[in-house]
Amino acid sequence: MPSGIAKSARVDSRSVLGEGTEIGPGCVIGPDVQIGRGTRLIGHVCLTGIVRIGENNTIHPFVAIGGPPQDVSYGGEPTRVEIGHGNMIATRVTIHRGTVKDAGVTRIGDHNQLADGVHVAHDCQVGDHNWIDVDSMLAGHVHLASNVTVGEKVGIHQWVTIGGNSHIGGHSKITQDVPCYMRAEGNPPIIRSINGRALKQAGTTSESLAALREAHRLLFVVRMKLDECASLLNDLDLMTDEVLALVKFLEEQQAGRNGRARGLHNRLQTPSE
Repeated sequence: MPSGIAKSARVDSRSVLGEGTEIGPGCVIGPDVQIGRGTRLIGHVCLTGIVRIGENNTIHPFVAIGGPPQDVSYGGEPTRVEIGHGNMIATRVTIHRGTVKDAGVTRIGDHNQLADGVHVAHDCQVGDHNWIDVDSMLAGHVHLASNVTVGEKVGIHQWVTIGGNSHIGGHSKITQDVPCYMRAEGNPPIIRSINGRALKQAGTTSESLAALREAHRLLFVVRMKLDECASLLNDLDLMTDEVLALVKFLEEQQAGRNGRARGLHNRLQTPSE
C-alpha cells in the first residue's frame, strides 16, 4: 500500500499505486495511472491519461505528465507515457503522451535526470542515464540514446536522433542528428570533438579513444567522405567497435533526409546508438 497520500491530493480510486509510494499535497492522479513502489510525488504533480511510472522515481512540484500531445493530428487515441525506474524529474517538467502516427508512446528509461523546466514532447524515446539540463526542449519524435548530456536551454528539432555517449552544449539549436561519442554545440551546431571525458569515465580504452579522435579529425575537420574515411581507418587498423558504431550511425543519417536518419521516408527506423 502507499506509505502516504496527502489530504489535499486527488487520487482516482481506479489508479494503481505501488507499495511505499508517496503522493504529496495538491497532486492529481487520473484513473489510468500506475505508479511503482517507492516513487515520490513531492507535491502539485498532475498525472493524466495513460501513464506508467516505475519504481523509486522522485517527481518534484508542478510537473505535468501524460497530457495530450501537442500535435494537430491527435484525435483522442489512447496513447501513453512510460517512465522507468530511478529517475529524478525536477520542477516544471512536462512530458506528453504519444501519437498513433508514431509508436503511440512517449518513453523515458531508467536513471535519468530531467532538470527544471525540461519539455519532452510526444513520441520521444529517451534511454538511460541521461542528464537534460534546465529549460531544454525535446520536440516530437526525438530519440535520445543513453549516457547523453544535454546542456541548458537546448532546443532539439523533431525527428532528430541523439547518439549515445554524446554531449550537447548549452543554448544549442539541434536540427540534425548528433553522432554517438561526439560533442556538439552552437547555432548552427558544430561537432567540436569526441566526448573524451565521459568516454574515459565509461572505461573506454586508450586505443579506442585514439581511433575516435582520428575518425573525428577525418570526418569533421578534414571533411573526408564517409566511405573513404571508413576505408582509411580500416587500413590503419583503427576500426574499433566504437568507430564501427560511429560509421554505422553516420551511414544511417546520410540515408535519411535533412541530416536526420528518421527522415521523411524512414521516420520509424531507429538508428544505431
